[in-house]
Parts: sequence; C-alpha cells; structure tokens
Amino acid sequence: MVMSVSLAASVAIFCVILFGRHLLRRWRHHRRITTASMPRDSPNPGLAPSTIASLPTFAYQKAIDRSGNATSVQCAVCLGQAQEGEMVRLLPKCKHVFHVECINVWLYSHSTCPLCRSDVVDSPKVAKKVEDGEASAPPELPV
Repeated sequence: MVMSVSLAASVAIFCVILFGRHLLRRWRHHRRITTASMPRDSPNPGLAPSTIASLPTFAYQKAIDRSGNATSVQCAVCLGQAQEGEMVRLLPKCKHVFHVECINVWLYSHSTCPLCRSDVVDSPKVAKKVEDGEASAPPELPV
C-alpha cells in the first residue's frame, strides 16, 4: 500500500516537472519571437507628456439613453465604470472616454486609442492645435 502511494506520488511529481519545463520552453520561445520582431532602436511610440496633458478632460456625468435609462462608460484600460464626478479624458479623434489616470499611463507608451487603435493625433500639426486649445469642446457622448 505504502509503495503504491509512493509510486503514484513520484509519477505525479514527474509529470508536474515535465509540464513546467514545457511551459518554460514555450514562454522562452514566445519571448524570443516577440523580442526579435521589435525594432531595436525605435523611439518611444507614446505621446509627449505635453500632448497628453492637452487632451480634453471633464467631470463625467451619466448619459440618458432614448428609453430614459442612465448609461455609464467603461474605461477600457482598467475595465472599471466611470462614476459621476470622476475626471475622464476624451480622445479628440475617436471620441472614446477613459479615466484620466488610466489613459495617461496608456498614452505614455502608445499613440493609439486602446479601443479602436486609431491614432490619438494625426500629425504634429493636429497635436499643436490640441495643445493650443483650438480643439472643439467635448461632444455629447454616444449612447
């Protein structure tokens, strides 16, 4: 009885070790492929802090849909719901809304919207317009 339990435990441990080695190999292979496909000397693809700071922010207010129900916006970065009075940031081109802190972290390393992947600003000329405050006021949020 003791021998069979000991043998079963040894086989189980051996299987766990083999499975762990398999996962480690897959992870190393994936990391090697991902690292090899990244450009080595590419600049930070994110936006400049001044451009991020110039994007429109406002205190969130729930919208009312056509049937009279209050709707809320989900931040695609943290997956949390925007609450009344929280500061949110509107991306001017695609009109998606996110918590200010969440989208700021995203935009430091990305220059695209996390939802639709459209560029946040088209060109330096558009970025300059946003920084100068020439961008339009936040529109009504889609329901």
